[in-house]
Amino acid sequence: MNSNKIFSSVDILKKYLKSSKYKNKTIVHCHGVFDIIHTGHIEYFKKARKYGDLLVVTITSDKFVKKGKGRPYYSTKERLNVLSALSSVDYLCVSDEETPKKIIKILRPNFYIKGKDYSSPQMDVTGNIIKEKKLVEDCGGKFITLSEKLYSSSSYFNDKIRDLNRSQKKYLKVLKNKISEKNIINYFEIIKNTNVLLIGESIIDQYVYSNVLGKAGKDPILTINPFKHEEYLGGILSIANILSNFCKKITVVTYLGEEKEMPKFINSKLNKNIVLKYVKKKNSPTIRKTRYVDKEGKSKIIGIYEINDQYISASEENRLEKILKIQLKKHDNVIVADYGHGLLTNKLISFITKNSKKLSINTQLNSSNFGYHTISKYKKANIVCVHEGELRQDLRSPNKSIDILAKELSKKLSSSNIFITQGSSGALSYKKMKL
Repeated sequence: MNSNKIFSSVDILKKYLKSSKYKNKTIVHCHGVFDIIHTGHIEYFKKARKYGDLLVVTITSDKFVKKGKGRPYYSTKERLNVLSALSSVDYLCVSDEETPKKIIKILRPNFYIKGKDYSSPQMDVTGNIIKEKKLVEDCGGKFITLSEKLYSSSSYFNDKIRDLNRSQKKYLKVLKNKISEKNIINYFEIIKNTNVLLIGESIIDQYVYSNVLGKAGKDPILTINPFKHEEYLGGILSIANILSNFCKKITVVTYLGEEKEMPKFINSKLNKNIVLKYVKKKNSPTIRKTRYVDKEGKSKIIGIYEINDQYISASEENRLEKILKIQLKKHDNVIVADYGHGLLTNKLISFITKNSKKLSINTQLNSSNFGYHTISKYKKANIVCVHEGELRQDLRSPNKSIDILAKELSKKLSSSNIFITQGSSGALSYKKMKL
């Protein structure tokens, strides 16, 4: 890494550029993620450098990169290392902001250069480029987009690095032509004022990272040395935290164990727009699933589950029904995630399906409920999400095509929308058309 090129803050960089050495130099500024450096980037920097005396490149720090799962592929430090090796780049700095607006205000570059993909306002779904252009011009600079051949790090990542099969790549290509990013953003704008009711078991997921020592000297057992553990909200609580980023308010109905501190712990981990409604299940812990993970291979060694899988008692069932009676009237959208750990009795399932305005269902098999926990317990749902293996077990069919099974499940559950997940192969959707 050429550390002489890299500045720890934009303020220090500005002072350096204000020195007598660079007083009358023309400053060119390029900003981006620059995750996977390719030939397009090399040409982009070379062309940009010709507009002035010095090329300053700023990169977005890891926590503000929003390009999907697995991005950035390279860390801030790694990206700086690669860029510092380019002869066309004079100085580097990290932007610890979501946009480069602050850096533009401080640097006040003579030229701010973007690639061809930012030449049209329609291609910028965030609207940030228009704001950046105005800001550059307000600071006395000029905004320029280059006209060279367009290369995309994201396209390269999706096509070459991300583990997608042929049908997934084909589908994404069709989808990209049918639906724009702006369409997707508009959809999320529509749903952001939605209040959603979530019903399901709360789970605490614990991961214990360990050094595997090997076989014990005298016993046929594996010995491990735990050195770090992490705890996360799982089950319906994890779903709530994810959805709360898109919806105005989330209400969760669940059960917890008898631990006095658990509600406080869970609320501290939930996002602020989530309301927790629960009953305490007698003689039970809050469900905790602990996995011991090998430090080297990152593979799970063993799972230890603290669960009371018995159904909730009649009195607990009645208390939950009273909570649901109030909440179902308040919410148009209801999502049930049934992990089969004793929360959703037949009585409650019947009550939920009868009184929900729009109901989405997901059930999950696991080692403690395999063989009897099926999605067919629900006789009616607007939307159903199920894993292919669970669907085949439910319909007792190892060989039928997914299309036929989706139609059978749609009829069985009076559901017009079926989503079938297939692990690394992605997911399939089935929609029953109205005649």
